[in-house]
Amino acid sequence: MILGAILLVLGVACAGYGYLQNNSIEAQLSSLLSTGTTNPGTIYIIIGAVVAVIGALVCGWSLYKRHGKGGANVQHQEYSVPIQCKNDAPSHENDVERVEGTGTELHVDQVAPEQEKENDWTVEQPLPVDEESDALNQQSEEPKEKKGIKITRKMCILGGVALVAVIGIAVLARFGYVYWTDPQRDVDRKAAGEYATAVDYYESGEYDLALEKTEAIDTTWTCYQKAEKLRVDIIKARLDEIRSSYEGDQKYTEVISYVKRKVPNLDIDAEIREQYEQAIEEYKASVLKKADELESTEDYSGAVREVETALQLIGSDAKLEERVHQLGKTEILKAVETYEASKEYDTAIELISDRIGDYETDSEVVLAYNRCKDAFRDTTVQAAKNAYTNEGFQAALSIVNNALMTMEDDAELQTLAEYYRNLAPVKLSDLESYRTDGGEFQYEEVETDCFGTEFFDNLTTEGSETYRISGKYATLKGVLFSSAPKSQEMRVGLKCWGDGVLLCEYNTTNFNGPIKFSVDVSGIKDLKIELDAEDGELFSDFGPWDVVISGCELVPAA
Repeated sequence: MILGAILLVLGVACAGYGYLQNNSIEAQLSSLLSTGTTNPGTIYIIIGAVVAVIGALVCGWSLYKRHGKGGANVQHQEYSVPIQCKNDAPSHENDVERVEGTGTELHVDQVAPEQEKENDWTVEQPLPVDEESDALNQQSEEPKEKKGIKITRKMCILGGVALVAVIGIAVLARFGYVYWTDPQRDVDRKAAGEYATAVDYYESGEYDLALEKTEAIDTTWTCYQKAEKLRVDIIKARLDEIRSSYEGDQKYTEVISYVKRKVPNLDIDAEIREQYEQAIEEYKASVLKKADELESTEDYSGAVREVETALQLIGSDAKLEERVHQLGKTEILKAVETYEASKEYDTAIELISDRIGDYETDSEVVLAYNRCKDAFRDTTVQAAKNAYTNEGFQAALSIVNNALMTMEDDAELQTLAEYYRNLAPVKLSDLESYRTDGGEFQYEEVETDCFGTEFFDNLTTEGSETYRISGKYATLKGVLFSSAPKSQEMRVGLKCWGDGVLLCEYNTTNFNGPIKFSVDVSGIKDLKIELDAEDGELFSDFGPWDVVISGCELVPAA
């Protein structure tokens, strides 16, 4: 009985402790059944449950043995009537008288009255038969009551044991239901298999395959921390293998690239972090040494490439970034110095423009940049001026537009381009005259002289037109010719007046061919142009339309 109670108490306490270790009994049991692995909390729960059931069974059996059998089958009980004797007398222990109908033996000393007197005994006289029977019946009721109490106790004990059994069955049924319906069971089973495979690969030295297997393990696995630990062990073993397999910078680059690929969080292990940081420091020292050697030979581009390659592998690093900045600056200033000496300002500007974003706060680079732009601008202005004088506005505008391709946002060059665009000649045919005398000029797109030469953009018909040019133009230029055929000579003439003053007069014949004219109209407000045609005969097949000026333009004042 005591042993059962102790087992029951210990079992309940053990199961309770296990439950405190695990928030979910069902989940832990499911994990145990599906993966074959568990943790201390689950073990406590299972052991406690088993011990508690054993304790309950022991207690029940002890109670049953103690209260269920004692006196339950008693049917006979001896009753004796006490007899007191004053004097010693022989004992009559074997004299028995049965009371009919009671089933009980009654021991009574039978003494004859004469003998009682002779022996001077004092004897308690037997009760009368009826009174004796009542006394016996009253005494027989007591065992019946005790028997009922014992049966009740037995039923309670059996009921308690049955209740414990029912509860145990219910718990097992619940756990069984959880086991068969919990989706985590399949996840854990699959993960456990992958983990076992990863362990095999790891132990055989196939670290890459082992790592792939750990990466395939579901993170919801109940024992995922085991996979994480295995992963750390694999990575450390692989890093040791790399360091022993490579030499020089390749050893560092392999370690760095491997950790970057396989270790998203360096906090998982202090040793891995230490190896990674050590590889970075050693690699940086090697790269900076090579960069210094390349810089000493003025191979700045090579030095920059060396450091930038390291940055691509390592990532952001203040020391390497500062070295790249310094190397780039030195390269720019050296190149600008060379281009300035050869007056290749546009090349210098393009070089700095491509990298100015990295040096916009560097005073030396900005100063060199502005110096090159100023020199290039001055050179462009002078070249455009010379081109305009020698070749006209188109040549000058072309020079300025080319300069804008190098300095497209330069305000001074944009203004200069606009200036030369405004110097473009204006066709006389595009202007409106405000006065006409004689015939009105007619526009002909194509005309041909007697030699078969074609002329375009033509004004013809004898007469005059007056234009308000308001001093905006400097020169009137064009070609004068006659469209009359070879059959008869014909004279044609051109006269120009500026503000009433004759500025020029040109004459030619169809036989002599076309002549070019150029008239200075600077400061003229009103320009009058007169065309004249004479054939020397009164009647002729020729007429006033045979005088032609072609390509007549007004050149704006500069």
